[in-house]
Amino acid sequence: MTAARGYHPRMLLLSLLLLACGDKDPAADDTGGKLTPDDSGAPLDADGDGSPAGEDCDDDDPAVFPGAEERCNGADDDCDGDIDEGAADAANWYRDADGDGHGDPAVSEQACDAPDGYVLSRLDCDDDDPDVHPSAVEIACDGIDNDCDPDTAPAGGARIGDTAYDTLEAALAAAVDGDTVDVCEGEHRGAHTVHADGIVRAIGALGSAVLVADTSDGLRVRADTVELVGLEITAGTTSRDCLDIATTGSVELRDSWIHGCPEGGVVIDTDGGGAVALVDVEVSDCSGGSDNAAVAIAADSTVTLERVQIHGNRGGDSGAGGVSVGSRSLVTADADTEIHDNGGESGFGGGIELDDATWIGGRIVDNESRAWAGGVYVRGDAVLVDVYVAGNQAATGGGIYVEGRNHLTIDGGAVVDNGANEGAFLSDDAALTSIGVDWGTGADDNDGADVRYESGDSWRFGAGASFVCDAGGCDAAVSP
Repeated sequence: MTAARGYHPRMLLLSLLLLACGDKDPAADDTGGKLTPDDSGAPLDADGDGSPAGEDCDDDDPAVFPGAEERCNGADDDCDGDIDEGAADAANWYRDADGDGHGDPAVSEQACDAPDGYVLSRLDCDDDDPDVHPSAVEIACDGIDNDCDPDTAPAGGARIGDTAYDTLEAALAAAVDGDTVDVCEGEHRGAHTVHADGIVRAIGALGSAVLVADTSDGLRVRADTVELVGLEITAGTTSRDCLDIATTGSVELRDSWIHGCPEGGVVIDTDGGGAVALVDVEVSDCSGGSDNAAVAIAADSTVTLERVQIHGNRGGDSGAGGVSVGSRSLVTADADTEIHDNGGESGFGGGIELDDATWIGGRIVDNESRAWAGGVYVRGDAVLVDVYVAGNQAATGGGIYVEGRNHLTIDGGAVVDNGANEGAFLSDDAALTSIGVDWGTGADDNDGADVRYESGDSWRFGAGASFVCDAGGCDAAVSP
């Protein structure tokens, strides 16, 4: 058969094929509109997370792609080759060095799983002690916050070993020789008497345990070998001594503060056979009451003072403002001990009062008396050795006053810059021996005179002066 003119069968077939292809969108496929590597050139993103398969490390999970937030799920969410690193939902873990199940809040790590030696609890207040943690039972008066809650400490007066007592009075009564009585924090009133050799110490810092002299003395010591450590003792509503020490043995008061005692701060009596040491002690704002000084040392006593500050006290009717020392007693003070800024009410010395006693070392400075002896009142045959007496004030005897028929020997040290009228005042029948003493020159000289007798005669000396004053006159020939 012959085809119609101008129309070839092959041309007809080609036209039909072109028509069929022209009706289809070359970019459309059966992927639901997702990008495919077909003739359009678009990359494949099977999970529709915006990251092509070549970059997406899991193209079947839309939560996994470069830049995704890392989570604690055991997967590499951000396609960086690491799993769970820096995960947003990682927990804070805390080092548990003592293994008590509670960690140190100051030492932590972030991780999905617990690092070795770390726990979730951050409530341990002492990660070096396995017995201290929030689940522990609080122990009365051991000085430790056992359960890491300062508000749960049970009440307790004192402890001896593992035994707690409701009151300090009860603990002291129960103590036997060799015991250590730990005084709990708080205020302690009652009849406190140390009758057993041993140690009485405050558990906390100075000021945490306060003994109050109220119906009884604040603390009495009636034992031979006792250490008192870290105690604050003050007065209550009645007038009592704050601390009364009577011993023939050895008593040491250390790191303590005695203050606000109207009838005497510290009374010491070693009865000729004992010794008392005050180390790092402050006695302040006390009064001598009717017959005491702030610190009253009885006759035949031996006392050592190391880094002691006695200040701001007022003397009683017959006692010095700072310290009174009885006959045949010996007081040895180091260079850091100062008796300063005390006042004498009745003329028995602002600083110290000496009977037939010896005082070695220390500084007696800036005390005052309304009548006699701003610094040192001498009412017996006394000795001062290497003592610095300076800046004291009194109407008579700014630095030193020697009562009639008594003899003061000063060996070394200095008597300088005292006022208002002389460094030392001597009753007409008193005597003074100076051995190598600095009596001041120029700006540090004593006001008026260095030595003045009651008769009115006076003398001046300089540094390293050695001389004798007796029978109303001073031998100035042996002075510089």
